Amino acid sequence: MAEPAPVHLGELRIVPGVERRQPATPAECLRVVGIAGLAGRQDRPDGVELTVLTEEVLVAQQVGVQVPDPHADHGTTAACDTRSMLVHPDGDGVIAIGQPAHAWLSGQLARAWGNERFGAVEPWEEVCLAAEQHDIGMAEWERRPALNPQTGLPRSFMELELDDHLEIWWRAAPLVVPQSRYAALLVSMHGSSLYQRRDLARLQPPDVARVREFLAGQRELQAHLLAGLRADPRTASAAADAVVRRNRRLVWAWDSLSLGLLLDWVPYELAAVPAADGERDIAVRVGAGGAITLDPWPFGAPRLTVRCEGRRLAGRFDDDAALQHALAAAPWVTVEVELAAP
Repeated sequence: MAEPAPVHLGELRIVPGVERRQPATPAECLRVVGIAGLAGRQDRPDGVELTVLTEEVLVAQQVGVQVPDPHADHGTTAACDTRSMLVHPDGDGVIAIGQPAHAWLSGQLARAWGNERFGAVEPWEEVCLAAEQHDIGMAEWERRPALNPQTGLPRSFMELELDDHLEIWWRAAPLVVPQSRYAALLVSMHGSSLYQRRDLARLQPPDVARVREFLAGQRELQAHLLAGLRADPRTASAAADAVVRRNRRLVWAWDSLSLGLLLDWVPYELAAVPAADGERDIAVRVGAGGAITLDPWPFGAPRLTVRCEGRRLAGRFDDDAALQHALAAAPWVTVEVELAAP
């Protein structure tokens, strides 16, 4: 018998081993304070510009609904423009979801994506792999996530030091190369996009130099990978500029959609998502039956269930050792999200 969970992430119901997220009411009431609480930060300024996607794929927010930007640049060294663990309140505890788990959900979205209106994903396996592995650089860090001493919880949104974050993205694409050069290319481009949108004028000169060094290194890696892909008859067509650009934007879209589903940003809109005949805006809403709807519907099947895993933590922690011990002993839960065509 399912029992009601405390109201968060819409309406979450707990069944043995499963968190099934089917919001019973629209989330128009969500504001900055509520979102900041989900992110484990109680001190985010009200003036933060809140969007979902960056660079080519943007998000048009519904009037009155503010959606946090996981890639927002707050102009500090300590506040990095990406996220670490996803931390969801759950009664007197939280559910900690790792970035690789969120990326797995992104990959599920990618593998279900495509219909007459949105076209096919090509090359399918390589692009889906990139979506699944886009946060692979976080995997080692998330084996022992650091404590945020202010919250007593694992570090979450925008709480990694710049040097730590750069190290994560320096190693991300090379970790994917042994699996697929094409997927590694998209992962490198994903990391580059995070830093290309930073306002370098707001950083200290040493940090500017480190960011520029990272971007130059990624450009070199991308050029090397593209040269090899274009020299290979089997991959040359997929390495054309227009195809790579489309797939880069698709990875962005799936990343954002996955985060939005897990952090209950609904309702919001994904703008200029690559489609069969150009670009489409996608409205993400709660449907009449409680499932999440996307309009227009970009998937092949009329219904879709995606899932990832997290660990439920109780209480707050005083140091890294206590956090690591609690994570090792924490029960695993599965978070499921239902999606249905409007």
